[in-house]
This record gives sequence, structure tokens and C-alpha cells, in this order.
Amino acid sequence: MCCPTCWTWSELKGSTACKRCGTPLILPDGRSIEQVVHPSPDAPPPPPGYAFNGPGVAFASSTVTGMNWVALARWILVAQGALGLLAVFVIGFADQYINVPVQDAATGRTVLETINLRPVLLGVAIAIILVVALFTWLIGFAIARVIYLMLLVLGIFETLTRIGGAPTSVVAVTLVDLLFDIGFGFVLLMSLISQPSRSPSR
Repeated sequence: MCCPTCWTWSELKGSTACKRCGTPLILPDGRSIEQVVHPSPDAPPPPPGYAFNGPGVAFASSTVTGMNWVALARWILVAQGALGLLAVFVIGFADQYINVPVQDAATGRTVLETINLRPVLLGVAIAIILVVALFTWLIGFAIARVIYLMLLVLGIFETLTRIGGAPTSVVAVTLVDLLFDIGFGFVLLMSLISQPSRSPSR
């Protein structure tokens, strides 16, 4: 059975009304349950083929309108993770080994110790994938979006307070980062105040 108000599909069990909004359910051909139980003598016969194709007709008769801001926020998080992974791969291919000054406990002298970066970068890449996957899942919950939006706003204010004495190159990079944070904050805000609606197609 289909609800003509919220356009959700549900089985006819103990109630003939929608569990979400209370609207009487209808068949895929547009007839109400009352018309089926107590048919009128002069009512036209139901169109052929609807009993077999009922679920498909019910789903095809509704369309989603409006921007899906939650999906857009998820794509932005995935893009962030992809950029992080790209940076890790570039560092790994550009410079595999680094020399780190280490003080020898026995002699007290400082020597250079060579460290292979690739195992460390592999761990960083795995951590980025796991964190992005976690946040992409959490972004579907409104409370997570509220917390993330609050952290973004605090981060923007903190960045604005320390941007004054920075060099020009740092200021340029910081401004790009600020624009991204403002855009992402707008997406999160719209995901909280605007929801896509489902309406029947004509």
C-alpha cells in the first residue's frame, strides 16, 4: 500500500492508515482501501496490470525534490579524504627517506639516523581512510552535523585571530582554507534547515 501524503510504501497489516502521518493508504491504481472493501456499483473497474506491477508503479509515481545537502556534505568529506591521501602519496614518492638528528646516549654525540617514511605514511593513509569513513557515516545524524558546524565556526574565528601577522603566502593559503570552511559550514547549515521532499510526478 502507498501513502499519498509522504509517498512511503508499507504493508497492509492491522491498520489501513500510514504509520508516519496517519493518511489512509491507497492502492497503486489510486483506489483507497475503503473502495476495495466496499465497492460502489457504478465505480469503474481498476486498470489492468496494476496488481502485478503495484510496487513499481507506487515507487515510480513519486520524485524527490530539493537539494540533498547531507549527500553533498558526504561528498565534500570524501573529497577531503582523497586530497589527504593524494598528499600522502606525493610525499611518499617524492622523499622515501629522511635523516633525523638523534643523540647517542653512550657518547653524547648527535648523529643522523635515516628513517624510512613509507611504513609511517602507510599508517597515515589507513588512518585517513578510517576517519573519513567514520565521519561520512556520522554526518547522516543531525547531532553530528551540529557538532561539526560548531567546531567549524570556532575554527574560523580562531583562524581569523591569528591571520594578521602571518606572511603573505601563509595568508593566501589560510584564506583558501577559510573559504572552504565557510562553504562547508553553509552546506551543514542547509542540511539542518532544509530537507528534500518527496512529491508525486505528473
